[in-house]
Amino acid sequence: MSNDLGFQVRDKLILLVEAQSKFSVNIALRICCEENILMPFLTSRQKEVQDIIVTLFKQERVTEIHEYNLVKDAREEGLEKGICAMALTLKEFTADKAAVA
Repeated sequence: MSNDLGFQVRDKLILLVEAQSKFSVNIALRICCEENILMPFLTSRQKEVQDIIVTLFKQERVTEIHEYNLVKDAREEGLEKGICAMALTLKEFTADKAAVA
C-alpha cells in the first residue's frame, strides 16, 4: 500500500514520499508557488489547502485499510469453506471405502 503522491508541474515530475505528511504537502505547495501555478489562491489560502490535502490522503489511507480488511476477511471465509468442503469429501470417501470393504 503506497501513499506517495506524484504529479507534474510544467516540465517537472514531482514525487513526494508519504504524501500525507505536512512536510511533503508544503513542498508541493512551494513548487506550485514558485512556478506561479494558482498563485493568488495558494497564497491567500495556503493553510486551508494544506489541511485539505492532508485530510484527503488520510481518508485514502483509511479506505485502503478497509479494503485490505475486506479482502482478508473474504480470504479467511473462503479458506474456512474450502477446509469444510475438503473434510466433507474426505468423510464421504472414507464412508464409500468402508462400504466397499
